[in-house]
Amino acid sequence: MDSGYIAARVVITRLMEDRLQSVTPEDSIDFKSRLQTELQAQKQKTAAYDLLRTDGPPHARTFFVEVTWETGKARGQGNSIKAAEMMAAAEALNIIKQPAKPSPKRTRKK
Repeated sequence: MDSGYIAARVVITRLMEDRLQSVTPEDSIDFKSRLQTELQAQKQKTAAYDLLRTDGPPHARTFFVEVTWETGKARGQGNSIKAAEMMAAAEALNIIKQPAKPSPKRTRKK
């Protein structure tokens, strides 16, 4: 750092080169952004987050949130509204990315 920005950038780039080349959007822990991107890719509307309730004393609250989108909904909880929204978005991504279950085949009686 005492040699300036360019020297620091060179050192950091050299040290982190492998990691920087392998970073993907899936490495992100911003589940709300990932959910939004997934919904946009599926040409769906923006997800909506609703605070369902809060429990606990003011210094130790638990927040319960529900996220809804065109084809489903998911819930999450956390010690802040943002954390609860992130948990709900993570659960929504799990739901969206699950392979569709095949419908049961009907057999005809003879």
